[in-house]
Amino acid sequence: EGFKDRSALIVLAILFVVMALLAGVAVGLALGWLVFPVEWVDMPPSSLAKVYQEDHLRMAIDSYALNDDCALAVQRYKALGEVGPSLLEGIIADSGEQKIDTITAFAQCVKD
Repeated sequence: EGFKDRSALIVLAILFVVMALLAGVAVGLALGWLVFPVEWVDMPPSSLAKVYQEDHLRMAIDSYALNDDCALAVQRYKALGEVGPSLLEGIIADSGEQKIDTITAFAQCVKD
């Protein structure tokens, strides 16, 4: 009978550990996702996924078309880092809804 009491204590201890682990995970997730979520601030466009880098470049092209501010266009283009030239070539090849003359004017500005 002492053996049964001991096995019951072991099962109870294991159950307690599992419940404590689940409670810890739940509290950790609640703190990490709800109470103190990560806030991304001032991330450079070079750290974005490629599709969002292309969006950034397309917005920079649109901004240049409206404002004609070459210095700002160069700043936004350089913020993409080493992927900038390949993204610009891709946009030139597939202009989408943007006018090709707007894209080429932007390309001329940033290459000077």
